[in-house]
Amino acid sequence: MSESFDLVVIGGGTAGLSAVQAALSLGKRPLLVSEGPPGGECTWNGCVPSKALIEAARVHHTASRAAAFGTRIDGLSVDFPAVMRRVHDVIDRIARYEDEKHLEHAGVAVRRALARLRAPGVVQIGDDMVSTDRIVVATGSRPAIPPIPGLDSVPHLTNESLFALTS
Repeated sequence: MSESFDLVVIGGGTAGLSAVQAALSLGKRPLLVSEGPPGGECTWNGCVPSKALIEAARVHHTASRAAAFGTRIDGLSVDFPAVMRRVHDVIDRIARYEDEKHLEHAGVAVRRALARLRAPGVVQIGDDMVSTDRIVVATGSRPAIPPIPGLDSVPHLTNESLFALTS
């Protein structure tokens, strides 16, 4: 075994981040293993960007009703590329507090790799084997494309591709 940890968390999304934070609060030594950047679905293509997009829509809706309050807003329009830049700015602000540097500074060991359970209390991470007292599997989700005939031959969006739109 190359190292030993009190807890190995497989998956760097919200549940995984919560698990390593709980371990730290108990004085434990956690390892977070994630194939992608910490933050997972919520940060990169779920909660954070969708709420930023919804907020832009809410602001536009409120402004469009300004006349009912005796306020005129002439030339109200949506600059969609600017909306999406703001969405990505919000993602970046949140992700700064979930990145490897921030987590490691807090006391969390982080490995960006595929993890495999090899035996009770043994996790393979890349070519390394680590031992642990406890394992949390919090691998999250991926979008499922329904088996609709012809869908694979036309452009379609999922939560993983939606926030890349610029128009």
